Amino acid sequence: MDEMPAILRPGFYPPPRPRAPEPDRQLHHDHHLKQTQQDYESVYYDGGYDTYNGIDHLTTNVPTQPKAPHIPLLSKRGAGAIWSQPQDGSPLPQPEYNLINGNYTIDCPVPYRLLRQVPHSTTRADEFNHLRYTAVTCDPSDFVGEQYNLRPTMFNPPRSTEIMVVITMYNEDDVLLARTLRGVLANISDLTSRAGSPWGKGCWKNVVICLIGDGRAKIDLRSRALLTLLGVYQEGIARQNIEGRDVAAHVYELTTQLRVQIKNGVVKTSSAGAIPCQFLFCLKEKNQKITNSYRWALQAFGQVLNPKICVFFDAGTEPTKTSLYSLWKNFDLNPTCGSVSAVAEVFMGPKSGLRNPILAAQNFEYNLWNVMDRPFDSLFGFRFDMPGTTIAYRFLALQNDKVGRGPLDTFFTDERNQDGFSAKNKALHNERSLSFDLITKRNCHWTLHYEHSASTRVDVPNTASEYVRQRRRWLNGAFFGSIHDITHIHLIFQSSHHISRKLLLFSQCVYQICTHVYSWFSLGNLFLIFRIILELAIRKTFLANIGGPYIDVMSLAYAGILFLTFVFALGHRPGQENFLSFLITMWYIMAVVVIGCFGLLTVNLTRDWMMPHQLGTTVQECEQLVWRVFAPLGSVYGCWSILALTSGSPEFIWSSIVQYLILIPTNINLVNLYAFCNTHDVSWGVKGSDKAELLPTVRLGNSSYGVAEFPSDDPAEALEQLYEKAAQLLKRKEKVINSTNSFTEMEDYLRNARTLIMAPWVLSNGLLVFWALHHLGQSSSVDTLTSFAGYILWCYAILTLIKSTGAIIYFINHRRGDDIKTKEAPKYKSN
Repeated sequence: MDEMPAILRPGFYPPPRPRAPEPDRQLHHDHHLKQTQQDYESVYYDGGYDTYNGIDHLTTNVPTQPKAPHIPLLSKRGAGAIWSQPQDGSPLPQPEYNLINGNYTIDCPVPYRLLRQVPHSTTRADEFNHLRYTAVTCDPSDFVGEQYNLRPTMFNPPRSTEIMVVITMYNEDDVLLARTLRGVLANISDLTSRAGSPWGKGCWKNVVICLIGDGRAKIDLRSRALLTLLGVYQEGIARQNIEGRDVAAHVYELTTQLRVQIKNGVVKTSSAGAIPCQFLFCLKEKNQKITNSYRWALQAFGQVLNPKICVFFDAGTEPTKTSLYSLWKNFDLNPTCGSVSAVAEVFMGPKSGLRNPILAAQNFEYNLWNVMDRPFDSLFGFRFDMPGTTIAYRFLALQNDKVGRGPLDTFFTDERNQDGFSAKNKALHNERSLSFDLITKRNCHWTLHYEHSASTRVDVPNTASEYVRQRRRWLNGAFFGSIHDITHIHLIFQSSHHISRKLLLFSQCVYQICTHVYSWFSLGNLFLIFRIILELAIRKTFLANIGGPYIDVMSLAYAGILFLTFVFALGHRPGQENFLSFLITMWYIMAVVVIGCFGLLTVNLTRDWMMPHQLGTTVQECEQLVWRVFAPLGSVYGCWSILALTSGSPEFIWSSIVQYLILIPTNINLVNLYAFCNTHDVSWGVKGSDKAELLPTVRLGNSSYGVAEFPSDDPAEALEQLYEKAAQLLKRKEKVINSTNSFTEMEDYLRNARTLIMAPWVLSNGLLVFWALHHLGQSSSVDTLTSFAGYILWCYAILTLIKSTGAIIYFINHRRGDDIKTKEAPKYKSN
């Protein structure tokens, strides 16, 4: 590509004459501004595109492209006027538009304040100075059939999309959205600095950033202001109805040349060091959940752009600078790779998040998941991802076969037909469903992998109510998703995987069954561990003589808190922070009691081992304690430490483990109970009112042209005022809180289905506890106590050892793969 002309470089304006006095410099600038306005006022285009001197422009008289309505760029006021108000004060005439294939598409000028920050054509309309708006009135699956088009495919020649970055939004604020945009834009800048096809200078044309807002009434006002400052969104140009057809989504397209910054919690935009980036912002008219957002990305926009890979981010997830390249390279080196997921790290904030036990515990959990669970799954070729994980898919792998069957068909059929109880809960974990459909695709052998070198920082809940709500969705989605995977594992045999791979996947399914059986009894197992550790710890202390009543009191307190938790889960919302904080505090106390008793047990064991005969303790009792209690716990912590050292990030082992251990009773008792007690509530991003203000319409006039209704008599002035309003809104730190109503009311059959889940779960755990306490009451010897504890702890230790072995094998293979990538990867170009 030729070097970009100086006049098109960011921040370039004709320099003033040397040593000119201030009035002369101002006069020169005013003359340049006036000439620019005159050029823009006379520009109209017919929708064709070509390439000129390294920058893409819209050209005229290209018969192969449909004509699109055009709006003049600048009025004599210097604003983006659509029409000038008549001097005699007569009403503004209604504009007429020729609908393209019956679809409403217009190109609108960006605000002049934005134009002055970036390079753009001063003689013709281009992708930098015009925002393209399309009112989509069809279902995502009919987007291509209804002959809708997108800007990257309208160039001559059409642009090839290598990566489509999809950012799903709900009501995230401007800071969360800015984090994601900042990371994605930094990744695109990194791609332009690399050598070798398809990357290098100008490769921004191979990447499209697709933002999908889940509901016009739901999007945060400050996030909308940020998109306005980038030029990706304009207030007042959207339409509610096109010739009697309701608009389903509003699509805005612009190539922006700004980057996003966050300073002291305030979001800013800047053109310094920015590179062009193609934006596609889809704002859905109604809130229809995240699976529907996936449909718009894959069934609508993906079918037009035909990208090589699609990378999905949740708003608030910030990728590191080389994440996109690392994900793309995995696909490039492995032709059978159908999906790759990235590392998920907790965003701890500017201050140390370790002071918040919920944040610190999640930090440990995410890191442990990164170094053990996901490498283990990647070794088998099938991942079990958490919701919100950054996942990249090979677009070809997601396509249906010739008869219309495949991952997209199954995935989106479930989205449209969620009539069953299990299907509604499974939809809360849509990534898992799509991954299973990909691995079992008929006559294909796609595998799913994990890329340890691609890292992202995710926004996690930092309050109790947010944490419980999130985990309720995760646990229910994962539980019913697992049931679906296990009951449909036979579908793996319809794929063309090698028999060894099929056996590996089947063995992974068996392992997951064992894990779920163990987790099913976690409620009763935790109570038994609490009781046994408590009794073992006080046997050789000053409380030995009164230990029985003390243990009974603590057991009754544990059962009482569990009962209160059960009542809360059935009849309260997690938004009631006071009662929820009380329950979490109680479980914190119980966790501290168990940890304290375990420390006391360690001291007693050390003393008994050194002086067994003097204290009346036999060596056999000490050995039983060591092999049945300390050995499994030590092996678990040893596996964690080895994996942390192998991954190169061991700091979480010592910085967050205490907070993680303290939160275990809350996770098992409170979160699990709340999740199972609310399996009837399948809402996820569909709470509250979904009514937004009405928009203007486009109706059929006397001719074949569509007549658009505009609410403003002076759109030029309104455009500049809206841009200024957005800029002023982001200068303040105050957050605009969107009001929402109560949860959506569920049908009766969902509540009955909840009973069918709760009854066997509570009954089976109750029977386990009753049987164990009955035997403990008959004999409270060390042998009996350690036997129960040994069964529970060794089961967990064996599952951890198996997973750790697979993770270590993954890291060994990954290191070898890094050596290959280092040899094959192209070197950086100097900027």
